[in-house]
Amino acid sequence: MKCHIKCGRISPNVFKQYQNCRPASWICPFCLLQELPGDVNISPDPGKINNYWDKLPFPFGFSNDDLSTTDTTGDTTLEGMEDYDFTAFNSKGLHHIHINIRSLPPKIEELRFLATKTNATTISVTETWLDHSVTDNEIHIDGYNLFRKDRNREGGGVCIYTHINRAVTRREDLEVDDMETVWVDVLLPRSKPITVGTCYRPPKSNPKLFIEHLENSTNMVCSTNELIILGDMNINTMKDSYLTRFYKSFISNNGLLSIINEVTRISKNSISCIEHILCKSNFKVRQSGIFQIGISDHFMVYCTRKKAVESINFHNTVHIRSLKKYDVKLYISKLQDIDWSSRIYNCCEVNIAWSNLKKILIDIVDTIAPQKQIRLKHKSQSWLNSDILMNIKLRDTLLKKNRSIRFQKTGLN
Repeated sequence: MKCHIKCGRISPNVFKQYQNCRPASWICPFCLLQELPGDVNISPDPGKINNYWDKLPFPFGFSNDDLSTTDTTGDTTLEGMEDYDFTAFNSKGLHHIHINIRSLPPKIEELRFLATKTNATTISVTETWLDHSVTDNEIHIDGYNLFRKDRNREGGGVCIYTHINRAVTRREDLEVDDMETVWVDVLLPRSKPITVGTCYRPPKSNPKLFIEHLENSTNMVCSTNELIILGDMNINTMKDSYLTRFYKSFISNNGLLSIINEVTRISKNSISCIEHILCKSNFKVRQSGIFQIGISDHFMVYCTRKKAVESINFHNTVHIRSLKKYDVKLYISKLQDIDWSSRIYNCCEVNIAWSNLKKILIDIVDTIAPQKQIRLKHKSQSWLNSDILMNIKLRDTLLKKNRSIRFQKTGLN
């Protein structure tokens, strides 16, 4: 097991002995619990001496029962992760979600899983850590269009995924060069457009300048449009400070409402609410809340617009030919029944002869192999097997337990 010398409580001499033969890059499982070693027994036998889980620095009261997982042997699809409660996204309406992902490329498969389960209209992502070297195809999600604004591979950047069933236009007129935002208009049949903004404020940036730019963009939105702003503002609304009061003043002065008032991040020594969702009118919001998943150290936040609307191209479909009734002898027989002389051989114009031939062949094929429409289903990558899915679930179980303990230590629970 590869780990830090303090995490594993091993001597410097032993650490040096295996340091030379370990891989160049690795993640300490004691620190991040994101790369579980292959020799770890997920359901450890208490009688074994070589029990790695007993060596983990779990707090008092944390038992191996909390590590129990559902057997997903043989299940190589994302359906193996059924312990997550996605019932909130079963309600009718338009779902909008946001997550600070802290580097998108290595976590794109989990984001695709979330997109499949939530069927969100928009997925706002901050801290994408992208630049021009990462193509759209690398971070593509089936059934979604991508709009992005990058910084570099070391931090920052935002993007928004919009469902292909919705007509969307990008609002570059609302975007400022020195501000990490992406704005789009979601166009709905027989309804007002929804302007959706994805924002990220770096911790060391000028908060007043950020709020001023955000206010200018908000004022440029058409008064008849609905407005939803999602993002990581790095402004802790649970803490009373001058910055928090200034930010809340901007919200109230522009007729906005902040609908996320729960803890969205639990660090080692603090808790905070820095992921926000702002909307112009609260009466059209059916629900809102947080969703704990271990993609990053930030919680996912979401909201659902009340009214269900008519979808555009609701399902992805293709047309294929059904070969159930296809018979070679029948095909040849129908060809032999055609009067080729009058329709092809005696035709003086080559274009007319070609049109006749094409129509004859298509009519025969449509008879013995008719067209039918089928729906395309989203499938996970072949390498995303049951072991990886089980480790993802285990990671999130441990992370949720750890966050709960940190929250209790603050004395606010």
